[in-house]
Amino acid sequence: MSSTTTDKNSPALVSPQVKLVGFTPEEVTAPFSLRCGALIMDYLIIVFMPALFMVISRASGNDGAGLLNSGLNDIGWLLGVLLALVSGVLLPVATGKTIGKMLAGIQIVKTDGADISIGRMILRQVVAILLFPLTLGISFFWSAFSPLNRSLHDILAGTMVIYASRRIRD
Repeated sequence: MSSTTTDKNSPALVSPQVKLVGFTPEEVTAPFSLRCGALIMDYLIIVFMPALFMVISRASGNDGAGLLNSGLNDIGWLLGVLLALVSGVLLPVATGKTIGKMLAGIQIVKTDGADISIGRMILRQVVAILLFPLTLGISFFWSAFSPLNRSLHDILAGTMVIYASRRIRD
């Protein structure tokens, strides 16, 4: 008869749903300035494609109405919209992060620190996309005054943004 021992690092004890033990949001919440940086990076990455293709179109000899009506301009806007969908919806559903959040080292989790379900993440992202222009940005800037830096869409979806490493910051 053989005896087996397992420790807490054993693969047999790892569950597919990650939940933090002793999670205290105050210790790992991402500051408003970092969230702003991630949002600005997301915006710049998305706007880069239309701008790049407009420059290429201009370099190809188009100007005025020809510049705006060129096929290159259309390709740039199409790529920008696709990039916005990937970064704004698909990546957060798959990873809990937009491209900007990846670069900033932050991610979206439930308020108890657990990973978010697909349905909740889609709800969060759709509400964020709708609320931001409808409230002229107030829905996002609400997080500057919220105790846990939660935006209105975070409050409605029961989520928060934390440091991706999930470690306590000094």
